[in-house]
Amino acid sequence: MEGRLPNRPTLADEYRVSVDTISKAVKELAREGLVIISGRYGTPRARSVCEDDRVSKQEWEALTESERAFLINSYEIDILPGVWGDLDEAGHSSPVGELAQVLLGLVDRGWIEVRRVAPWTSPAGQEGFQPGELVPRDRLPALLCDAANWEYPEDGDWIGALTLVETAEGRKITRMSPEELTE
Repeated sequence: MEGRLPNRPTLADEYRVSVDTISKAVKELAREGLVIISGRYGTPRARSVCEDDRVSKQEWEALTESERAFLINSYEIDILPGVWGDLDEAGHSSPVGELAQVLLGLVDRGWIEVRRVAPWTSPAGQEGFQPGELVPRDRLPALLCDAANWEYPEDGDWIGALTLVETAEGRKITRMSPEELTE
């Protein structure tokens, strides 16, 4: 298929399956990058062979300020408290519980992973940090409700702190197209 695909009820009728089955299939095709979900009603369309995986400036600007702050933080592979530096004034006044919901939404979209900071030693012998083990999704709500995780460690030891890491899908969100870079 090329171009705009028929709506889900039409596809369901054509293939003699439920609309729910079509919705699941469309989500899987989108996850695989074979279709793009666009428009007000999430209409699927086939991906052009000339299309790259980056979002447009318009799509980036459609994100909330808080979502952008978390995506920037993940791009920087910063620890969770680093998001305070990327939040706007409204974000700074948001309760941690609200910010946790925003972050969980980005995790659920597959754009960000939450990991623990682990020690790292360079080939030259210099010690540093790197993203370590992935924090299981079911443990995130409790960890994100703990205000201590939103503050820099008092002792300066980042080992074990929560760090945000962008995924391959997240990278598509934080990169602009070549045309937009020249604007």
